[in-house]
Amino acid sequence: DLCFWRDVTYQVYENSPEIKLGPVGPGFVHRICPQQYSISYNITSGTKYVKLKDETLWSKANLDRDAMPNQATGDEGPGPEFDVTIECVVDRGLSLKETVTKSIRVLVLDEDDNAPVPQDNNNPIHVPRNVGELKKTTSIISYCFKELMIKDRNAVSVDWDLRVKRKLYKCHLHMQFSEMSFNTIIE
Repeated sequence: DLCFWRDVTYQVYENSPEIKLGPVGPGFVHRICPQQYSISYNITSGTKYVKLKDETLWSKANLDRDAMPNQATGDEGPGPEFDVTIECVVDRGLSLKETVTKSIRVLVLDEDDNAPVPQDNNNPIHVPRNVGELKKTTSIISYCFKELMIKDRNAVSVDWDLRVKRKLYKCHLHMQFSEMSFNTIIE
């Protein structure tokens, strides 16, 4: 294909400054034969998050993986991934033009930029970050008197919760998650 790679997915960390994702296609054919081919690109959807510079896709600053798109208002971030639709026009001269459209997937990689938050603000708790490590399905005993639920915006695609439940004046801290480590202790 003169315009696009056969299969391509780009990745960018959330909250990154404007960064080069990569070329949208091979580009060498029309550079080798500029008299025979003239190729131009245009983004038809996805311009809120990326832009084109010299046939190369660039991210726009501060993509937020944890903020999901809101169709009604158009606010928030792209979420964990989004598609960009690009149109390529190949001009072979003598009024021979061909238009090709391709959708390219962009993955927004997570950066741990949101601390866990208790759902009940009436139950004070201090959760320092990066203190210890809880492994998959770990229980720790501490003292407390009511149930506590904590959610983390950084875990958009992973269902996990942190529950503290009353049991004979002792509580069990239980965390469930998959392919994720959570560094903290509860004081």
